[in-house]
Amino acid sequence: MLGEDWEPFGRLLEKYRDAHGKRFALLSAEGASVPVALEELLARGSYPYVLEATEKVHFR
Repeated sequence: MLGEDWEPFGRLLEKYRDAHGKRFALLSAEGASVPVALEELLARGSYPYVLEATEKVHFR
């Protein structure tokens, strides 16, 4: 896990999202890509696998 690097990592993801219009997903225990809003992801405080969503996804 990223530990104390989680917040800088989150800022990096925000810049990447804003500059390139990217969306993100989490990797489930079964290996499936699960779309997630970046704010929801960052509120978790950590997560072992973050993916760039490669297609348009609909968030809950």
